[in-house]
Amino acid sequence: MGDILKDFILAFVITEFLFAYLEYRYRPDLIYILGRLFAPKYIAPALIIPTAYVVLKLLLGFLF
Repeated sequence: MGDILKDFILAFVITEFLFAYLEYRYRPDLIYILGRLFAPKYIAPALIIPTAYVVLKLLLGFLF
């Protein structure tokens, strides 16, 4: 369970840094990342992309 949570947090942070760079071309800070987590506009990509990464990683680990 700890590995799943660690993978999710890692994917979430990387996703948010990528969104910040592509949208605003600047280095985001922790306040920006946490603000995006609670903004209704960004909640879907902020949760769907890391969840898909974790599920895909678990599926590939199970199959291979």
